[in-house]
Order: sequence, then C-alpha cells, then structure tokens
Amino acid sequence: MMLTPAAILASALKDHLAATADHKRQQLDLANAAGLKLGTVIQAMRGFAINAEAHLRLCAALNIDPNDGTSAPIAARVGEFDIKLLGAGLFMRRLQRKQSIRNAAGEMALSHATLLKIEQGEVTAIGSVLAACTYIGVSPFHYVKPPMFHRNNGLTTLNEQEKSANGP
Repeated sequence: MMLTPAAILASALKDHLAATADHKRQQLDLANAAGLKLGTVIQAMRGFAINAEAHLRLCAALNIDPNDGTSAPIAARVGEFDIKLLGAGLFMRRLQRKQSIRNAAGEMALSHATLLKIEQGEVTAIGSVLAACTYIGVSPFHYVKPPMFHRNNGLTTLNEQEKSANGP
C-alpha cells in the first residue's frame, strides 16, 4: 500500500518527536525552524494534508525527502514555494516530450484539470506537486525560493547575510 505524502510526513514527525519527553517544546522548535505556525505542525502530525509550501518546509526541517520520507540532506531554511515556476517547468517538459495535457496527466495519475491548474501556477495539493516534480525529474526543492529577511534598507537574502557576517 502506498502512503500519502501527509501520512509520510505524519510518521516522520511522530518519529522525530518520540525522541524527547517535551513534545510541546519540540513541536514549537520545529515550527520555528520551518517558519510555520504551531497549529500547522500539529495538523501535519495528525496526518492532515497541509499546503505544499508548509509540507516542504517541514520536510526540510526534518531533513527528509518529501516523496518517501527517507533521510535526505536538505537545507533546513526553506523559503516560499514557487508554483508558477513549477508550472512553467511542467509545461516545458510536456512540450519537450510532445505530450498532450491528457496524456501527461495520465502518466502522472492526475486529472487533466489538475495538471492544467499546475501549469497555470495555481496552488494544488502536495501529492500533485510531487507527481509533477517526478514527471519533470527534479526535487520539489528546486522550486523553492531562498528565504528573505527584512532589513532597514530593503530585503536581503540569507546568503547575503551570511556573507556579511563572515566578512569579505
């Protein structure tokens, strides 16, 4: 039986939290590390589907592959999921393969309407995102923008902050 992405994440969260006696503190630390609200972590632990960006953020914080839950070296700091870039990548791969929307959707086990939504950059379930990434042949983390931090004079990326902290 194939597990859903929500079930895979719930299992990984339960395994992660089993190692500590202070579950609430650990949940809060995980929520902070992922940049999410505590309620989102609790929903995921209960096996409920959460939005794709939150799902990927939790997988990154746990260092697990979102497809199968195996250990994967992933940068723990994950920014916003770019569904429009995924849609463009999916559209380009489909054209490269010379497939219609219906044929490509069938290969991914998605409805053609869901595939069209992804190509148009509309938010969709994590299972559909993972199917699209598998079809394209890349990790979903390829479609995550680096996190941004506010500064008094505008925005700076995490990499810029780390460079300035480490010197020239």
